[in-house]
Amino acid sequence: MREHWRLAALTAYYWATLAARKRRLRHWAIVGIAPVTILFYHRIHEDRATPWTTHPRAFLRQMHWLLERADLVSLQEAQKRLLAGNFSNRPVVAVTFDDGYEDNLRAALPFLIDHGVPCTYFVTVENVLRGRPFDHDARYGAAPRPHTPEQIRGLAESGVEIGSHAWSHCDFGQWNDDETRRQLGDSRHALEDMISAPVVRFAFPFGRPENAPPLAIAAARHSGYVAVCTAHGGYNVPPCEGFVLRRFHGDDPWIRMANRVTVDLRLLRRSAPALPDAVPAATPPEFAAEAAWAATPDRAAPAGAIPIQNALSSCLGPNDPISAPSSACQVAAYEDPCVESLRG
Repeated sequence: MREHWRLAALTAYYWATLAARKRRLRHWAIVGIAPVTILFYHRIHEDRATPWTTHPRAFLRQMHWLLERADLVSLQEAQKRLLAGNFSNRPVVAVTFDDGYEDNLRAALPFLIDHGVPCTYFVTVENVLRGRPFDHDARYGAAPRPHTPEQIRGLAESGVEIGSHAWSHCDFGQWNDDETRRQLGDSRHALEDMISAPVVRFAFPFGRPENAPPLAIAAARHSGYVAVCTAHGGYNVPPCEGFVLRRFHGDDPWIRMANRVTVDLRLLRRSAPALPDAVPAATPPEFAAEAAWAATPDRAAPAGAIPIQNALSSCLGPNDPISAPSSACQVAAYEDPCVESLRG
């Protein structure tokens, strides 16, 4: 009952503020600081066996809604817009998946592929190679199967970007330097061998700040990744490098997804901490074209860009709950209940 009233209140808030959100997005787009939203999902299935399982009807409703009202872009395109500015007056959204569940082949992935929706699929390598269910599912008495290597290869051939979700579904906040490098490097190399293509993006398991410490982020850059994703919610606002990307869980109730995608100012309220310094690792020559623009840790904003503090001040009213950032990228702090469930 409490959840029912919370969703009812959110629905009323969404519709009451929608016109203002659209006007604000148009103003942001004029100066290139329109936020980029990244959604992540895990498993799409009717059984709803875990808190991170989304019903296919809910997922397809979300995708149809996004196709009509948003620019659906790849993570590569999202990073480019974060660096050069996002001038779209429609919500810009990237779709990602974590873990690697075979059930996603039933409805979710065929829909995305058939409709040309870009998607990045972050895979936990050990479970795929050994065919072993995920430990975090076992806590709920569930044992959905992971993909096979052949299925991952087929997804890559169908145009789905494959990224790493570590060798095992581990907490990087608990590992030493050697194990961190192994989780980052071995998973990347195994996936590259699996799909015969570069793997350049990484998503931290669990994805809370304590699960993605600064040293692990720096190690990911050293390992040759051009982006890392977290999972504790937030917007990504240009101009910024876009190496560390925040994501919202897609979630089942449509209203939560719609509220996040259309930029809820209540969630857009904190600036990100400064990212750790790290010397970028050498990029494979065959992938230099994509990685070159993202490999410099302290790249300046594009020529002619309006300072973000001035731009935000000009677009927001005096009562809008947002503080301009002192670091390279404005993001929102947000606690995602699905991530809390994942942590147990």
